[in-house]
Amino acid sequence: MKIKTLNRILLVTILMCISLGAVTSVAAQTPESSIESQALAIEDQLRCPVCVNEGLTTCALALCNDIKNSIRTQLADGRSPDNILLFFEESYGTQIRSGLSPTGFNLWLWSWTAASIIIPIIAIFLIINRLRNGTN
Repeated sequence: MKIKTLNRILLVTILMCISLGAVTSVAAQTPESSIESQALAIEDQLRCPVCVNEGLTTCALALCNDIKNSIRTQLADGRSPDNILLFFEESYGTQIRSGLSPTGFNLWLWSWTAASIIIPIIAIFLIINRLRNGTN
């Protein structure tokens, strides 16, 4: 009985520490750091429109610096990250996105990738299960 009470007190204390840490980290973020973190997240999703397969964050061209500044300006003006991504997609085409969207042929590629991971895992599980049961 005493151990259960002690475990509950310990669990409540740990949960309170975790929740206070989360509140402190959220309160410590200023709007400027929020804009900066959003800008970096958007930059990670875009590629340089000139260089081949180079991310926006690593490219040092003046055009990429202008795009980075434009992202921060648009965020400061209150535009959402999705609207900013659509703006650059309309300006430079879909090739500016660094990730493949799951539509059309890309949907087939996404499905192929998922199937090539899931099917071998299921097969291995079934083989192990059959070997454990002793049936061949």
